[in-house]
Amino acid sequence: MGNRSMGDVAILMAALGVVVVVGASLLIFGLIPPNGWHGVRTSKTLSDRKMWYRANRYAGINYLFFGLLLLAIGAVVWEFFRFDDEEQ
Repeated sequence: MGNRSMGDVAILMAALGVVVVVGASLLIFGLIPPNGWHGVRTSKTLSDRKMWYRANRYAGINYLFFGLLLLAIGAVVWEFFRFDDEEQ
């Protein structure tokens, strides 16, 4: 990765995980109204508000797990590679 350390990779992964968790939470709690930018955007969800919130709650739960996985991987990378970076 050039001159990037594994610590930088771990921080980036964890930061991305936080962004995904926040975005997922907004969907899960129904705080994002139908729009063309964030959420499950199909003709059915955009034309039916009830379907929008239902589909996005389900998708948000999946995104939440993905975000938590990114956070966990970032923590593991940080833990296993932080001492290697100090030796260089």
